[in-house]
Amino acid sequence: MTDVVAHEFFHIVTPLGVHSEDIHYFDYNNPTFSKHLWMYEGTTEYFANLFQINQGLIDAPDFYNRIMDKVSQAQRFDDTMSFTQMSAGIVEEPYQANYGNVYQKGALIGHNLRGYLGDSLFFNGVKQLLSQNKYGNLNANQFRDQLTAITGYNLNSFFDEGDEIVGYSSADDLIDKIRFYLSDEQERERIARNAYSRVMKDYRIGSLLHRAGAIIQEVSQ
Repeated sequence: MTDVVAHEFFHIVTPLGVHSEDIHYFDYNNPTFSKHLWMYEGTTEYFANLFQINQGLIDAPDFYNRIMDKVSQAQRFDDTMSFTQMSAGIVEEPYQANYGNVYQKGALIGHNLRGYLGDSLFFNGVKQLLSQNKYGNLNANQFRDQLTAITGYNLNSFFDEGDEIVGYSSADDLIDKIRFYLSDEQERERIARNAYSRVMKDYRIGSLLHRAGAIIQEVSQ
C-alpha cells in the first residue's frame, strides 16, 4: 500500500504539474496519447522510491534491491521497442503488452540520469526544472535542453539531435520536418539506423545493469 500511495502522490508533480501538450489540451472526444508516458510514470515511480528512502520507510539495501528487481523485470519486455513510440500507441498491440515496462525501464532511465549527473546536479537540476515549468507544458526534448542548461552537462550524448533523433519546437516545425523526411528517404533511414545502433549499444538491459552496478559499488564504498 505504501508503494501505491507514494507513486500516486508523486503524480501531483507529473503529469498534473508538468506535462506535455497532449495532456494539457487533452481532447476527450478525439483522444491522442502522449509520447512521454515513460516520463510521467517512470520518473514518478523512481521518485516514489526515493521518497521512501528519504523518509526512512526503506533503507539503502532495500532501495538498490528494488532497482535490481526493476532491471530483472524489464527483461520480460521488448527491450528494442521505442519508448516514445510505445507511449503514443499504448492502447494497441504490440505496445499495450509492454506497458508495464514504463514502471521498470522508465524508472531506470531516471536512475541512470542521476548516475550520469551525480546527486547534487540531479536533484537540484530537477527541482529547478520543475519550478520553471510548474503547471506548464514540457516535452522530452525541452526536458533535455533545460536540464542541460541548468546543469551544464550536455545531455545530447544520450541521443544526438539530427543524427540519432529528430525533435520539433512547434506544430509548424513538426509539419515541416515530416514533409522533409518523407521526401528524403536516405536521410530518414540514416537517422533510423543510427538510433537503432545507439539503443543496441547503450540502452539494452545489459548496459543498464552495468551502470546500476557501478553506482551501487560507488555508494557502498
